[in-house]
Amino acid sequence: VPEPVEKDKETVTLVFTDMDEYMWANEAVTYLADKGIISGMGDGTFAPASGLTREEFSTIMVKTQKLSTEGKSSKFSDIPAQRWSYPYVSAVYEEGLMVGVGDDMFGATSKITRNEFAVIMKRLIDLYDVELVVNSNTKEYDDAESIPEWARESIMFMKGTGLMLGSTGNTFNGSEVVSRAYACDILYAVLNAVNYDKEV
Repeated sequence: VPEPVEKDKETVTLVFTDMDEYMWANEAVTYLADKGIISGMGDGTFAPASGLTREEFSTIMVKTQKLSTEGKSSKFSDIPAQRWSYPYVSAVYEEGLMVGVGDDMFGATSKITRNEFAVIMKRLIDLYDVELVVNSNTKEYDDAESIPEWARESIMFMKGTGLMLGSTGNTFNGSEVVSRAYACDILYAVLNAVNYDKEV
């Protein structure tokens, strides 16, 4: 049963019991849980600080876009057809939302990094017929030299829209693992930006 808590003289409902220190993401987590896009750990907790593996995030993308997993296929060596995530990975791969990490690998159990997350969010936005305002004078991150070429355009786009910013000041820290709470917060912002409730 959701437990009401006091926050700034307002009563806020916690869907998961361990969100007290992550109230900044509670609205996003609650929305996504209500949509059936994300779920908890089965014991009433959400584990907001934990990272998401690439195969776990593939399920979130499938549920976000209500993608069919029927008849989908992929040929990643670390995602055999009998693996639980095979239909989800195959669906997001065919949709173009997620690709492999090289050497015929999907990187199934690798945790999603900020670099990867920015790219996936940009691809998600591109699926919608919306024109977002992008600040053309967006300053590069101080650690721009460490941002891989394949992620640079997406990262700067996300910064220009204000949907995903640096993790510390003007530093992007792209190799950092994205927490479950942060992933929900950014995904929620993206879905609002593309008018998700009207489109899906």
